[in-house]
Amino acid sequence: MKKFFIFIATLLAEALASLLLVMLFFGIFLVILDMQFPSGTVFGSIVLRDSSVTVDGAKARERSLKLSRGDKEAGIEDSSRLAASLTKTHNTVKSKRASSIAWRSAREGMSLYDHDAIQTYKRSSARIEFDKESYIDMRENSLIIIRELKEDLLNNEKRSFLVVADGEFRGRFVSSKENPVYIELETPNAVARIKTTSSKTGAVDFKVKVNPDETSTFVVFDGIAEIEAQGKKVELTANQTTSIGVNSAPTAPRNLPKPVQLNSPEDRGAYTYRKLTPRITFSWAELPDTAGYYFMLAGDPSFYKTLIEERVFTNSFTLGNLKAGNYFWRVCSLAGKDADIYSNTRAIKVSQDTDPPILAVVFPDAVVTLPTAPLYGQTDPDTKIYIDGKQINVGADGSFSYDLELKTGVNSIVVEAVDSVGNITYKTKRIIRKL
Repeated sequence: MKKFFIFIATLLAEALASLLLVMLFFGIFLVILDMQFPSGTVFGSIVLRDSSVTVDGAKARERSLKLSRGDKEAGIEDSSRLAASLTKTHNTVKSKRASSIAWRSAREGMSLYDHDAIQTYKRSSARIEFDKESYIDMRENSLIIIRELKEDLLNNEKRSFLVVADGEFRGRFVSSKENPVYIELETPNAVARIKTTSSKTGAVDFKVKVNPDETSTFVVFDGIAEIEAQGKKVELTANQTTSIGVNSAPTAPRNLPKPVQLNSPEDRGAYTYRKLTPRITFSWAELPDTAGYYFMLAGDPSFYKTLIEERVFTNSFTLGNLKAGNYFWRVCSLAGKDADIYSNTRAIKVSQDTDPPILAVVFPDAVVTLPTAPLYGQTDPDTKIYIDGKQINVGADGSFSYDLELKTGVNSIVVEAVDSVGNITYKTKRIIRKL
């Protein structure tokens, strides 16, 4: 009987071990799936809505084969299908080829072909360029399918078809009378068509956003565009917006709130520090009827790689940790989901200075008989000079002079030059006054 129970216990232990191994391998499998297939909008739902996303034919199979051998665009002979380029990425950005089911980490400079897809994650962004003057900036948690940018010989237009599944995008397309631009944006509830009709710059600067309530918001910041959905068209001029609800036509154009007026720092303001980074307060004019502001700071004027994007409820924001570098800042008000009109951009420069100031001093002779003796010197402009602890006047060119009052016997003279960030240079001399 004892052997029987031992036999049963052994079987149970082996079964439990097998079960644990199965669960372990299943967990690893789920991790691999999560890495290859990003969360967010289900890509299959887009394919179902637009059957043309599926790429068939010999060329597609040939391209898929070449991609599977290293994903090198240089080896793709189907160059006529080149649609755009992924020129910038920030944090986690993934891409998916039209002929593939797997998502891979996207890389800057990669070519994008007809029906390729790009997805950004939390605190991530990407820029897709169609030519030197036309681009789309993707913000976090956004998914887009690239359609081919090609010339329509019948209508004499460039066309860029963009399928927007979810997220927020801001773009700029440049056109002319000889080569107008036509853009089609598909959101989960509408297909909008943006066409520049007239503009001094020949450009349309726009934003599209899929809101949490499944409505879509379209904004035109520069130029003129037509938005069409559910058989109805509205024309937006600069700084106007319209919303498209679920299975509804665009609303009448609405004006965006006025941009925020910046106060300080002034444009191209300069800040220098020695050891401790400076404390900088950014301020702007207060706007009535706003729920707050978005303060943005970046290391580039296009705000592609934003360093700080903070929601604040007062008309100022203070930073004390900016190291040496060039920075750009702007502010927009929070006036609901349509708000995204920014102030002008200002630049500031933060520099670290650890070099002591120049100091040249002409002391009196080592031995004098008079009670006073002249001292002359030169330093950097805007530098303070102290002689025996007393601050003296410095000329605009950095020159200074001072009459020393000498006591009988040994006089130890100390001259200090202190620059604006606290770097110090000093010189000393012993002068003996004899009677």
